[in-house]
Amino acid sequence: MSGMAGSGSATTGPSTPTEELVAQVWRELLELEDFDLTEDFFELGGHSMIAVQVVYELEQRTGVPLELASFFDLATVPEVAAELDRLRAEQPAGAGSVLIEEGSCERGEPAGFASPAVAGEGRSCERWGA
Repeated sequence: MSGMAGSGSATTGPSTPTEELVAQVWRELLELEDFDLTEDFFELGGHSMIAVQVVYELEQRTGVPLELASFFDLATVPEVAAELDRLRAEQPAGAGSVLIEEGSCERGEPAGFASPAVAGEGRSCERWGA
């Protein structure tokens, strides 16, 4: 199905920035040029392994963890986008992935990328090779 549009007769474009992001991830991972955003992920050629990749990519790009089980219940771009927006609104202030400022190692501060979804210890500048 590479490079093909979905089966819908009309293309429905994104109405929010989150819908645009979700559509972009689906285009990349499903290898679609264009598709109707109201089309079902699985009818567009998606399967469980691609769903795992979609959930991972969306969390990497938004900092919002989406449960894989929830994704299977959300069939269209608008539904996934609405769930991401809902989850984002429920996150406490300051939650999500954080990019720590470049140059902070020179000031004796840690540098790197942190995500609450990634368990483990923090990394010092030395461990990052800075």
